[in-house]
Amino acid sequence: MTAARCILLVEDDETIRSSAAMYLEDNEFEVHSAENGQQAIDMLAEIFPDVLVTDIRMPVMDGFEVIEKLGVSHPELPIIVMSGTGDLADVVKALRFGVWDFILKPIADMNILLHSINKSIEKAALIEENKKHRRNLEIANAELESFNYSISHDLRSPLHAIDAFSEMLEEDCSEILPSENLDHLKRIRAATSRMNRMIEDLLMLSRLSRQPLEKVTVNLSSIAGRISDSLRMEYPANNTSINIQDDLSVYADAGLMENVMENLLGNAWKYSSKSENATVDVGRCQTKKGDAVFIRDNGAGFNMKNYDRLFGVFQRLHLEKEFKGTGVGLATVKRIIQRHGGNIWADSEVGKGATFYFTLPEE
Repeated sequence: MTAARCILLVEDDETIRSSAAMYLEDNEFEVHSAENGQQAIDMLAEIFPDVLVTDIRMPVMDGFEVIEKLGVSHPELPIIVMSGTGDLADVVKALRFGVWDFILKPIADMNILLHSINKSIEKAALIEENKKHRRNLEIANAELESFNYSISHDLRSPLHAIDAFSEMLEEDCSEILPSENLDHLKRIRAATSRMNRMIEDLLMLSRLSRQPLEKVTVNLSSIAGRISDSLRMEYPANNTSINIQDDLSVYADAGLMENVMENLLGNAWKYSSKSENATVDVGRCQTKKGDAVFIRDNGAGFNMKNYDRLFGVFQRLHLEKEFKGTGVGLATVKRIIQRHGGNIWADSEVGKGATFYFTLPEE
């Protein structure tokens, strides 16, 4: 059998105090009554109620003084004000003090008070449950941070050692080892380099869940232009044409949106690099899901039968020897867009390119 919920009722009018206490006790509440605020404060040294119900205008210490003191000593206690004054200033003041509900006297139906108390208890339980979830999340984040540290240091150290010793072996024995063995060493170094990139991408993906969002108006056209210039400098032999619509603005985290555009524009550039008259378009259009930014290319494309794997971690739809990558980029993009409350999707046909769309909530 569960214990009765405890109510501390503070009311200087004996008739109202008695009738309210009797009604609540009939509904299986344990009621402690006080005639004024000072009595209530003294009683709180002995009991801790589930809900405090208090009048405002009282002798010795009024309701606002009680509420102010409890804001320091019992900040999580649900407080309901029962007052005969309909003064709007009192209502506003009570709400500013953090009161959960305001009930005008005389109370024509005590069910109003009962309903308010029950709702306050339910709300308090939800708040406590949320706190437990938050504490569990903090523990999980701490464990994830520890895991990230382990990946960053404990796993990458052997990789660096493998790469360093392979490099020394390649340099010291290049003249005496057969070409086939030298090729094996190059493959070892290439594999360790790729593994290191995958670890870096995984670490970045895990950080996205904890990084706070600092939303501002972001000019995607400007970001795309910088990325385009960088790609042309890094791959001067690639003649892909990149067309960027002017004034593509979104309300989002600037750093994270740079990451989104780097991945999507970089992919479009990469997968269209083997096409004749390769073209990448960046713009905005209307879709069934709302106003969307798109990045379109006329490159290799992918089979829509494999769409479910598209945004998965390490899920690549092309062979490594065809197009290099770790398979984490699109998973990162999806997580960023979802953290902003947006949607991302794609449409493609093999040999005819792909179009990625994403929407973001407006400011």
